[in-house]
Amino acid sequence: MHTHAHFLLRNQYLKLQTANLKGVEAKPVSHSLLEWEAKVEGLKDTLWEGAVLLLTLHFTESYNSVPPTVEFNAIPFHPNVDKDTGSPCLPCLDSEWNPSISISSILLSIQVGTMLSNPVLEGAVNPEAADMLWSSPSTYHRVVLESPPSTRISYWLHWATLQSYTVKKKVLLYNCNRIVSLLNKNVVDPTRNKKFACENVVEQKYMQ
Repeated sequence: MHTHAHFLLRNQYLKLQTANLKGVEAKPVSHSLLEWEAKVEGLKDTLWEGAVLLLTLHFTESYNSVPPTVEFNAIPFHPNVDKDTGSPCLPCLDSEWNPSISISSILLSIQVGTMLSNPVLEGAVNPEAADMLWSSPSTYHRVVLESPPSTRISYWLHWATLQSYTVKKKVLLYNCNRIVSLLNKNVVDPTRNKKFACENVVEQKYMQ
């Protein structure tokens, strides 16, 4: 017999499938539905445009009395992301949690709300990022945009394998080249070789 949490999470997944949210996806990756993977894309005309951020959501049998634990798989340099745990600092996951908050609301808070689009500097969990953004926005922007291309490419490749374990090499290469093309528009140092062995990345990590 399925638990109450399983029933609630199943309904959440069904709603997500029909919500048609732009740049936001999530799906359970365990039979219990307590472990989820999510993808959030940075919005156009923001610092995070072109970034595809992967997250893990951990639920317990106490859901929805308690919020899920949310963590970035690759921790971004951001005032509102714990640099050690990768957990985003969001009121809706803490003091403002209530059972009516949906998974899509959490992900949209990350994409549109106080996370990627409008970072909050007061009470930041990453003081270094907050201080840099406050004192020298141009330096902060440069640090974010100069994050390792391999990390950003891995967002696309990892998400592709989550969608299908039989995904073909040409699809992986398409996604790899897509994120590279986005990087070419944004990275400060245009002299670096952004296409560094995309095929090797695919062959070594996903086609064995």
